[in-house]
Amino acid sequence: SSPPSVCKVSMIFTFLFALALLIPGITIVNMSPTLTGTLLLIHAVGLCFVELLLFSQFVEIYSPFLVMFTSGVGVYLAIRLERERRITRRLSLLLLSVYIGK
Repeated sequence: SSPPSVCKVSMIFTFLFALALLIPGITIVNMSPTLTGTLLLIHAVGLCFVELLLFSQFVEIYSPFLVMFTSGVGVYLAIRLERERRITRRLSLLLLSVYIGK
């Protein structure tokens, strides 16, 4: 199978970027921890997908250090949001597994 085109990767990246802009506002508002955690989980899986595409096709542009950095930030945020009770423990563990599994 052929790799996805740059156009498809750009469209997915744009959608995830738009979602990423909404996430901080959603976490500030007192929403359900389950809803907030679910949105963050969808974002994390999408980010992993985009990073996989970028890393596999554009190694010169998207280095392994960026993958490690985003994983570290994701782990930190999952732990912090769970401590502040903004997401549930179960969703925190799912987020941790996604970010560490990258």
